[in-house]
Amino acid sequence: MSAFPGAEIVDVGRADLAVGSLTLEALVVLVALGRLESARVAIPTTVRVDDPEGALYRRLNETDLATAHGRYLSLLRQLDSYARCAEAAASRATRLGSAGSPGAISPPSGRACECGPR
Repeated sequence: MSAFPGAEIVDVGRADLAVGSLTLEALVVLVALGRLESARVAIPTTVRVDDPEGALYRRLNETDLATAHGRYLSLLRQLDSYARCAEAAASRATRLGSAGSPGAISPPSGRACECGPR
């Protein structure tokens, strides 16, 4: 799944969550936790945040108030791109009868993603 758009954020966030670190990238992953788990993306964490969207925005605000909103929207767009590709890959795997473990989901034909716009 590292070839999916937005993987540079999601992969770091998943790794951070695996060690219990609540980084900016980890908060991004938590924003779409249910959606990613539904797409069979393994999220190795016991860390939960009541309001991940709010926590993410507050974290961005702490570093630079002037650009927080734009960066927040950019992160959510990248997360959405990743989630759409993961959902498409999970759907493809199910249709092909290869619905195995979450790690089995990968981009088709070695390309970044064929899921296209919704």
